[in-house]
Amino acid sequence: MEISRNNFNGNLNCNQVKTSKRSMSDKTSFKGLDNFVVTTMDMIERGGMAASFTIQDMLGTNIPRTLTALDRNREELGHPNYAHASEVAIREFVTGPLLFLVPAAILKTATIKHKAGEVSLNTINGLSDVLSDSLKSIKDLKNEKNLNLKIYNDIFKNILENAAYKGDLDKEAKNFAETFEKALKLPKKGFFKKLLNKAQPGSKDDLLDNLANDISKIIKQNSNDASKDFTMLTFGKTNKFSRNIYKFFEELANYTNDLSSSMKKSSKLSNNQEFIKKFNKTRSTFRVLLNIFMTVGTMAVVSLVPKLYMRSKENPALAGLKSENINNIASQKEVTNENK
Repeated sequence: MEISRNNFNGNLNCNQVKTSKRSMSDKTSFKGLDNFVVTTMDMIERGGMAASFTIQDMLGTNIPRTLTALDRNREELGHPNYAHASEVAIREFVTGPLLFLVPAAILKTATIKHKAGEVSLNTINGLSDVLSDSLKSIKDLKNEKNLNLKIYNDIFKNILENAAYKGDLDKEAKNFAETFEKALKLPKKGFFKKLLNKAQPGSKDDLLDNLANDISKIIKQNSNDASKDFTMLTFGKTNKFSRNIYKFFEELANYTNDLSSSMKKSSKLSNNQEFIKKFNKTRSTFRVLLNIFMTVGTMAVVSLVPKLYMRSKENPALAGLKSENINNIASQKEVTNENK
């Protein structure tokens, strides 16, 4: 017997229809709205931290503050306070995006030649910890293809070890390394397909998604911690670090390409460990200095924003209050004179 919700009057209709054959009227009325909200939030998340922050900042702060400014002193002015609203809109809608655009522009410009500069210090330390011993067996370090594949293989093997993988480590690591190398050669997914989470066969993003899912599945299967974030992987030997899988993929590609390119150009490769140690120290120092420069540069640019909207000597937030203030001052003087 099935109880169907065909109306909101509390009437119950009983029938013998199987659950799999429910009519559309049995579905919750808010399902469409529910899906829309979930889909929208997923799109925001796929846009990355910058897009997520910007959209939430606009919906939660920028738009409400602009509307509030528009209504300020409306009764005294006899119309919306357009001047004040324009100041608030410029300040809010420009400052938020600049907090991401400026450091991103500095980072991309400064790391055109040295992509490892985009890699976090923890990732550099973790990768160097794994590679300091693994590259000893490579004779021709200037063979970029073999070097990259060896690096990917050793890194994925280390990740599987840290995930307590109980299968064939060498075979699985080789499979992951080859998949990762193949993905880097494929074109990226289109912006709207990525935003809407639509599949695009033969794209870099889809292949990396599959690889990330495989790694997440292994981590989940071998973990006893139900509260663990399975989108995070652990790498490193002596010192272990955790990183979001997708962010790690990006940093691994940047680090490896920079390292192999530097080795190819170098004329002194007699000591692999010393070369890697020097490379990591150089890139780590570069990253620290770059972080400082991004912070200072962002503060300098944001400090110029007030010049875009503070063109009037008078504060538009006080518009409509001047005449009232003058009358109050005049009345106070009259009272004072009468008391005298």
